[in-house]
Amino acid sequence: LGSLELHSYLVTLEDGMKLLIWAGMPPLEQANRLRGMTPAIAFVHCSPKIIFDDFAQMIRAMNAKIVIPHHCDGAPGTFKMRAAIMKARGEDYYDRFVDKETGLFIEEKYMEALDQEIKKVCPTSGLRLLEHHRWYHFGLVLE
Repeated sequence: LGSLELHSYLVTLEDGMKLLIWAGMPPLEQANRLRGMTPAIAFVHCSPKIIFDDFAQMIRAMNAKIVIPHHCDGAPGTFKMRAAIMKARGEDYYDRFVDKETGLFIEEKYMEALDQEIKKVCPTSGLRLLEHHRWYHFGLVLE
C-alpha cells in the first residue's frame, strides 16, 4: 500500500484482526485503494490540512471500526502554525478551531468535529484519541 511519497501497512494478526497504518492525505483515489479492507483499528495520518468530508469518505471506504489519528502531535509552536493553516482555510475554520485569547489551534475541537463528520457517513466508525505516554493493549477491547 502507499503512494510514491509515503508507505502504509495492513497487518493481519494471528487471530485475524487487521491493523492498518496509513500515511498520506485522503483524496478519492486513496479511498478507492482502501475500499473493503475492514481493519478493526486504523492508525490514520491526520493533518489540519485535510478536508473533513474526504477524510470521512476514506474511513467509510475502508470501514475501520476504530480510527486513531497519527501525525497530529505538536508542540506549542506547531499549534501556532496550525492556527495560521486554519486562517488560510477560511474564517469558519479559524473561528471554530482557534482560541481567540491565545491564538492557538484547539486540537480537541478539531478532532471532535472530524469525528462527527466520520459518524455522518460511517456510523460504525469513530475516532479514538490516545493519551501521550500511555501504553495501550489491543485485543477484543481497547484498554
